[in-house]
Amino acid sequence: MLNKYPAFKELFVNNGNPVPEIKLDSPTQQRLIEKYIALTSPQANFKDLKAWGSEELRNLRNRLSHKLGGISEKELYQAWGKDTYNQKDWEKQILNCLNLITENKFNYLWQGSLFASIHERVRTAIKNYNVV
Repeated sequence: MLNKYPAFKELFVNNGNPVPEIKLDSPTQQRLIEKYIALTSPQANFKDLKAWGSEELRNLRNRLSHKLGGISEKELYQAWGKDTYNQKDWEKQILNCLNLITENKFNYLWQGSLFASIHERVRTAIKNYNVV
């Protein structure tokens, strides 16, 4: 991997030696994703992904996830950044991140969802099921 993506060395090599332990915590995952996309799609727009991965928003999401009563829509939108005010904004940000990570050009969330295709296959299987 380091031969193909030498920019990853800073995450896996310390003073010329492989790091003994690789932590895949949220900040490291964010850096890996950003580095990979920068290497493979230099023209990519990281705005939504950077907002999602910011330390401030990670901390907010962590606090919200520990609330037993759930979170409000307003709190959800706040956890996604300054440009998220409603469901349409939130879905657009998720779609932008999904397209960036998968290198696809989905227009709708359902197009990138495995569950949508699985759901349709299950419905078809049930419809075509013959009880013996």
